Amino acid sequence: MSLGVLRNPEYRGWLILALVILGVGVVFAVATGKLQQWFGISFGPKALDRIIFVSDSTGSPEIYSMSNDGTDRKQLTTGARVRSAPAISSVGDRIAYVGRFANSNQVFSIGAEGGRPDRLTSATGPKKEPRYTPDGRNLSFISSGVVYVAETNGDSPHPILPTLYEARAAMANPLRRNEVPAYYSYAWGPDSAAIVGIARDPAGNDTVVYLANSETEPKPMGSPDFPWARLLNELVRREGAPGPRIAPDEAVRVTGASWAANAPAFALSVVAGNDSFLLVFGVSKRKVGIGGFKSFKGHEIGSAAFAPDGSAVVVPINPRDGKSRPGLLRVDLRIGMGQMIASGAFSMPSYSPKGDRVLATLSDEIRQTRNVVTIDLATGKTNQLTRDGGSYDAIWSPMSDARGSR
Repeated sequence: MSLGVLRNPEYRGWLILALVILGVGVVFAVATGKLQQWFGISFGPKALDRIIFVSDSTGSPEIYSMSNDGTDRKQLTTGARVRSAPAISSVGDRIAYVGRFANSNQVFSIGAEGGRPDRLTSATGPKKEPRYTPDGRNLSFISSGVVYVAETNGDSPHPILPTLYEARAAMANPLRRNEVPAYYSYAWGPDSAAIVGIARDPAGNDTVVYLANSETEPKPMGSPDFPWARLLNELVRREGAPGPRIAPDEAVRVTGASWAANAPAFALSVVAGNDSFLLVFGVSKRKVGIGGFKSFKGHEIGSAAFAPDGSAVVVPINPRDGKSRPGLLRVDLRIGMGQMIASGAFSMPSYSPKGDRVLATLSDEIRQTRNVVTIDLATGKTNQLTRDGGSYDAIWSPMSDARGSR
C-alpha cells in the first residue's frame, strides 16, 4: 500500500473502519468458539499432559483433572451431576460432558481449569456420549437414539445417524415400518468423516453401521441382510474351530467400537452367548474388510483400545465360568497373539499418547470401589492414581510437544 493512499483521508477512513470490523469479528469468533472451529486456533488455558476423570467421592459425580502420576488433583465442576464420561477437545482447551439441568440430561462444556460451564444443548430427550471430532471442529452427541453433529459451541446440530438411507429402508419394509434404528454408541474415524455407529433393534439385537462420510450409503453388520451368525461362524471356521458356534437366532451384543488414531482401522467387541469375538476391520478407499479376528470361548470382552500406531489393542476380558480371574489383555495385531498384562476388573482402557502406558478404571466388586490406574507396558506394573474408591471414566488429555508425556 502506497503512502499516498494512507495520506488520503477518505481511504484512511475506510481502512480504519475495515480494521475495526475485523477486530470485532475476531473478538466475536473467539467468544463463540468460531475461531477454533474454522482455523484450529485456541486461546486460554489447556489441559496438556493431564488425566481427566469423574469422581463421586464427595457424594455427587464431578469432573476432575490430575497429573499423569496422580498428583495435583483439581476439581473442575461443582454441582454438575455428571452423567457421562468426559471428552476433551483435540487442543485440550475444552471438556464436554453430560450433566443434569432442570431434571434433564444436557451437554455442557467447561474450560481446561474449570470455571462456569456452558450449556450446549436445550432440546428435550436424554443426552449421552458427547465427543469432539478428531480435528476439533465439531462436537457430537446422542439424543433419543439419534447421533447429532454440532459446532463446538452447540450451534447448528444436525443428525448424522440414522441416515436417510436407513429411514427410507424402514419405511419401505411393510413388516418393519417405522423401525428406524436407535443408536446408543458410536466412534469417529481419524479423518473426522468416517463413523461407526451401534444401534439396537426392538428385539434386542445390535447392528453396527460403518459410514465413510455423511454423503455415502451406510454399510451394516448384523442386519437381516448381513447376519452376525453368518459372519462370526465363517471367521471361527477360518480359525480352525470345528462346526458353527453361533446359532442363527442367537442374540448378539456389541460391547464396544473404537478407531485407531493413526491407522485406517477400527475394532468391534462382540458378545454372543458365552463367547466373545474381537473383530478388527481395515478401511481402504472407503471399503471395509476384516483385518484381524480373535475368539474368546467362555469369556466376555469389553471395548478395545488401539495403540497409537495401530499395531496392538488392549481389551478387558472377564471369564463367564468364574474359574479364572478377569484382566486386561493385549493383542498384537501383527501376529494375532494375546498376553494378559494385568489382573482385575478393568473398564474403559486407553493408551497414553506415547503408547507406553494404558489408563483404565479398576473395580473391586467386594469393596465396591472404583479407582483410576495406569499399567506400564514395559514393566507390567500397575500404578493406582486415585484412592477415594469413587473415581472412574478417565481419559488422557493431549500431549504437549514441548514437554512430552511425563
